[in-house]
Amino acid sequence: MNKVFLFVFGLLILISQCSNENKQSIAKKAQSTSFVRKDTAEYLDSSKTDNYPLPKSAPLPVKKKVDVEEHIVDSTQIGERGCFKLDLSQIRNQDDEVFVKFSLYQRTEVGWRLNQKKFIQKSNISNLGLIIYDYNNDGYKDIAYKVDAAARGANDMRIIWLFVPETGKLTPIKNASNFPNLRYNKELDCLDSWAIYGGSSTIFLKIEGDSLREFAGLDSFDGYRTTYTINKSGKKRILKKEKIYEDAVYNRYSNYNPLKEYTSASEGSKE
Repeated sequence: MNKVFLFVFGLLILISQCSNENKQSIAKKAQSTSFVRKDTAEYLDSSKTDNYPLPKSAPLPVKKKVDVEEHIVDSTQIGERGCFKLDLSQIRNQDDEVFVKFSLYQRTEVGWRLNQKKFIQKSNISNLGLIIYDYNNDGYKDIAYKVDAAARGANDMRIIWLFVPETGKLTPIKNASNFPNLRYNKELDCLDSWAIYGGSSTIFLKIEGDSLREFAGLDSFDGYRTTYTINKSGKKRILKKEKIYEDAVYNRYSNYNPLKEYTSASEGSKE
């Protein structure tokens, strides 16, 4: 009886040891097969990156081959001249998904210090078309790049990132990509948009916080031009509706009251 008891007891100890060794082996195997590749992790490090879903948040890192389609570095224009450096890339993976990655650095006594890092998904049909321009007239250069296009390329959709001098970082205008062909309007100190469809619309917009608010516009469609204003509560007021010639349907306007057209592509600011 004692021999049987000792045999059973010893067998149980052996089984327990095997089980522990198996668990340790599984844990080691799981740890060794973590598959975030270094070249992908370089573009998306969740511990360092504050991702903003414009227009769609970037997925978790996956093991995919990536190609850098465009790479732009600027240290002379962005933010305060000569004090900041922008490193911007457009990246395409093997699934034909396209992402924008940028890093913003600030000059210090010992070199460039990383202030901000972003990784954002965008449409795969457009290039960056980067513009560096002061979109809110505060004396600091901001950036805008293409995220999509519509109307066979006539409607250029962009994200605008405003430079914030207090933080030394860029902050996005959340709904900028809802308004095609954005440009800074010097005459009204605002942004305006030009939407092209079966007609066209010039839309005047104020930057309020992190968004654009429409306050006036002109719709040219079906032989008529309608001028209107919109108050802060969203109520629309028609100022005038008048008949127009066919060749005026696609005019872009720099003012709605009094009515004034842009006379050339260079008038106003960069789109």
